Amino acid sequence: MTDGTADRLLGRSAELRALEGLLSTVKNGHATVLVFRGEPGIGKSALIERLVLSASGFQTLRAVGVES
Repeated sequence: MTDGTADRLLGRSAELRALEGLLSTVKNGHATVLVFRGEPGIGKSALIERLVLSASGFQTLRAVGVES
């Protein structure tokens, strides 16, 4: 994952490795699911953006939930 967003994700190497593993699993033909949970402002969106940018060759779909 070398797309220039590493500077924004300082200290998130464990999470980035997990995302790389997820993409590797899918590239090898296996399905997987990943749930991003946490308080506002902890970097969930940045991690998701990083995953999408790293998923070249994949078709991506996004959904957003909002609390009413």
